[in-house]
Amino acid sequence: MEAFAANCIKKFSATFYELMLCISVLSIVFPSCKKSDKWIEVDPAFNQYIDAYTTGIVSKTSAIRVRLANTTNTVHALNEEHKEKLFDFSPSIKGKAVWV
Repeated sequence: MEAFAANCIKKFSATFYELMLCISVLSIVFPSCKKSDKWIEVDPAFNQYIDAYTTGIVSKTSAIRVRLANTTNTVHALNEEHKEKLFDFSPSIKGKAVWV
């Protein structure tokens, strides 16, 4: 009878550990499956105006640059802050726009 009880305990322990292992693996796998990166579609019409721009994850201390496709006639001085709102960022950021 003791052998039967010991065998039952071993089977229960093995089953319990297998179940805990499965739960652990599933708790790691499923949250990573829910992660979805939002891909931003850029309007192809902007190609005639914008040649290049900063993309990806950008540090809050880094500059964001936009390179225009064509030369422009402007009355703004180099490195002078532009007072009008030229860009819209989400999430919003603090900063200033200057001609470089």
